[in-house]
Amino acid sequence: RKMIDYSIEEKKDVTIIHFYTNLETNVISEAEKVWNMVLEKKPTILALDFTRIEFVDSLGLSHLVKLTKNSIIKDVELIFFGTSASVKSLFAMATLDKFFNIMSKATFENQYLQ
Repeated sequence: RKMIDYSIEEKKDVTIIHFYTNLETNVISEAEKVWNMVLEKKPTILALDFTRIEFVDSLGLSHLVKLTKNSIIKDVELIFFGTSASVKSLFAMATLDKFFNIMSKATFENQYLQ
């Protein structure tokens, strides 16, 4: 069983989870524990750093949808940043690009970390 590799960074009212592992079936429940733990603290903004993620499988996608819904309920702004072209096209194929708040790393840093 593969372990999820991540780090958590807090800057002002933004909590960033940097994932270093693809979000796939073998790690997704562990990833969910991580973001639920962060969500419980009710940050103003929760940002998921996707710069190192090359692939998200269907189970990973369904968990990201659930996270997005939970964020809305808890009034936490959820941002996905640094998504690769392949992950972006995966989100688009599942029409989740309309549902997820996706931005480039530069845009995220300029808007939220300055």
